[in-house]
Amino acid sequence: MKSEIVNGTLQIFDCDIDLYRTFNCGQAFRWKSITDFIFTCVLGEKIITVSKDGDTLSIFPCNDEEDKAFFINYFDINTDYKAVENLMRKNEVLSTCVPYAKGIRILNQAPFETLISFIISANNNIKRISKTINNLCVTAGERIGDSEHFSFPTPKSLADMNIDELKQVGTGYRAPYIKDTATKILEGFCLEELKHMDYCEARKRLMQLKGVGAKVADCVLLFSLGHTNAFPMDVWMKRAVNIMFFNGKQASCDELCNLIDGLGENAGIIQQYIFHYARQKGVK
Repeated sequence: MKSEIVNGTLQIFDCDIDLYRTFNCGQAFRWKSITDFIFTCVLGEKIITVSKDGDTLSIFPCNDEEDKAFFINYFDINTDYKAVENLMRKNEVLSTCVPYAKGIRILNQAPFETLISFIISANNNIKRISKTINNLCVTAGERIGDSEHFSFPTPKSLADMNIDELKQVGTGYRAPYIKDTATKILEGFCLEELKHMDYCEARKRLMQLKGVGAKVADCVLLFSLGHTNAFPMDVWMKRAVNIMFFNGKQASCDELCNLIDGLGENAGIIQQYIFHYARQKGVK
């Protein structure tokens, strides 16, 4: 895919990413819309603005090849989503999802931020998750220049907060999990190592952290650690799968596992299409 850096802006041509769908499908919580085609977010220590004009994706600021490589990876530009969609079209049920979710991309996000965000997400809704994460950043993150934007807190800044302080920003019963997880990271629990582990081994390792169940682990593995076969499954998603694939009856664990295994190495990508389709169609 052709791309170039022009006056501090990375332009990626012939790019069919749908920014609105990508940022509003439950995988990221800090992207803010200026319009349906322009979004902004703090990534690391920078305020990033992305926009879409026709088939051209523009990302600012992007100053060098290192920045370019970061964004190509972050937006998963090199993955062949058309091939995934063509595979889905061969399945009667999956083919119905493609038009409703076309353009969604799996973001390769910062592992620690993703982990804390999905601990916060447990038994929560997207509006409240975003608000809590924003409060956490304002309280424990660093202000970016003289703007009103803040970086995501470091493991040390979260580990240094007491439980009451964490609860005051809206984390509720998850406060001890956040503090404990941040402490474990400081003590040497390495999230980057999980990228190179077998999926099942990485999942088991993540679930050793307090507040990390199967669904949270799969979200972290899929949205930040490159395990595209991870298939996050909560109660709502399980209901949608039962309706779409099992005529509404309660599928057994073996049936669900066989379904996911049958989707192959891109099961997680397909999961996002199913999730977005079911939410758009109001599958009940």
